[in-house]
Amino acid sequence: MTLADRPEDPISQLARAFDAYADVECRENALYRRLAHGVAEDPDLLDIAAVAIDKSRPWHLFLVAVHYLVLGGPHHPLTSWYGSVTRVPEAEADPMPAFRDFCLEHASELRELLATRTVQTNTVGRCAVLLPGLAVALDTVRRPLALVDVGASAGLNLLFDRFYYRYGDGQEAGNKASPVRISCQVIGSHHPPVPTTAPTVVSRVGIDLAPIDPRDPGSARWLLAFANPNTRNPNQGQGIALLSADPPEVVQGDAVEILPDVVDSLPQEAVACVHSAYTFHHFPPEAQRRFLDEVLPAIGTRRDLVWLAVERFDEFPRLQLLTWLDGRRSGRVLARHHPVGAWIEWLDGPSAGWTDQGS
Repeated sequence: MTLADRPEDPISQLARAFDAYADVECRENALYRRLAHGVAEDPDLLDIAAVAIDKSRPWHLFLVAVHYLVLGGPHHPLTSWYGSVTRVPEAEADPMPAFRDFCLEHASELRELLATRTVQTNTVGRCAVLLPGLAVALDTVRRPLALVDVGASAGLNLLFDRFYYRYGDGQEAGNKASPVRISCQVIGSHHPPVPTTAPTVVSRVGIDLAPIDPRDPGSARWLLAFANPNTRNPNQGQGIALLSADPPEVVQGDAVEILPDVVDSLPQEAVACVHSAYTFHHFPPEAQRRFLDEVLPAIGTRRDLVWLAVERFDEFPRLQLLTWLDGRRSGRVLARHHPVGAWIEWLDGPSAGWTDQGS
């Protein structure tokens, strides 16, 4: 009998969560799939991970905390499995013995990270999904947008117009001189409506329970730790560098509670465009209900409002647009997409008013 098969107790539930994470979310990440299954079978490692048992996604947080320490450069055999720090990561051998040894050796540091840090999956690749969504939002409302990023972390997504994008076999957008070069495969029969100029944005602000200051080296490394551990990620590092030079405003607080006040502070001539990327599923169920059924509709009765959601609804990542215009709600699904923007399948067809360079 494995730990995951034992009766309902917090540790066995955590073991099952590690197994589920490995099977569902790590299909493209062999390293994390093996490590997550290994943690699920190891009482000592589960004991460390349990420090975060009351937080969102403690299984993910644990693996990221290890990656954070690996990125710090300790001399340990485990680093040979992380492409983020070595040129040729190990491929054949089992990483679990080295992983277990590393975790036990650094147990006090891991416990501290798990107690004080939170999940912050703020990755630049998701802007490849956000950009055409913003184009559709602007085409729909025909007025400038005032952005509010819910779950902003350090605010990387608020800098979407400072990056360069290449979609499929030739659609280009953004700043060609940018050091952040985002490639996104296009699948399906429709090309996403890539704008020829950046969507008109008059203000931008983020909301986060625990904002990250990208100018702090430790916080910047924490953001890097959420990137793919199998390979180096220059885009993420370059994005953090741009962010550090000119960070946007990120307000600390619970979006369910403070979003109405933040929206009220936006320029009245603009349409409030609330956007989120892999944030909504971190909300507790009651907070999800309040956000969708109470908070957004109440704001939508006072002013025009857009919610652009780059989210995983059920098991499937989707780009979804909800609008409250003149008090009337409508919505549609625009695209399916890879969790970190590696590909997009546009479902909504070309959007009038924007140049679809793939047509």
